[in-house]
Formats: sequence, C-alpha cells, structure tokens
Amino acid sequence: GQYNEHFNNNFFSVERKFSQDSKYSVLVGTMKNSFDDRCLTLGVRRDWLKNDTGWVLKGVYAYTGEFFFDAFSHCG
Repeated sequence: GQYNEHFNNNFFSVERKFSQDSKYSVLVGTMKNSFDDRCLTLGVRRDWLKNDTGWVLKGVYAYTGEFFFDAFSHCG
C-alpha cells in the first residue's frame, strides 16, 4: 500500500490549567506524521479521580490533524 505507519511521530505539547484549582486544562501540541507532514493538536484534559497517594486518573479529548495555517495544512 501507499501508507506505512512508522510510529516515530515525536509528539510535543504544552498544557495550561484554567486556574490553580481547576480540574480542566487546555493542551496545544504538534507532531509529524509518517509522511513527514506537520500536524496540530488542540485538546482539553480533565482530572477525574485523585487519591491521597498522589495518583490521578486523567482524561484527554483532542483533535490532531490539519489546520488552516500553512504549516499544518497537509497533515494527510
């Protein structure tokens, strides 16, 4: 086929909480797909459960793909 996934995508992101005590944060990231095209990630993260030992169950909902900026317009 014409598509090979090499799993060498090198995803990088930054995250910022909405406030100091918020369970929610926003995530913005980037990666290159297997065709060496730059992709953009926009997402929201939520802390669902936290216990006294420091463990936190987190969930992320994100979009990764093409965006209208030229650098992200060919995510394929």
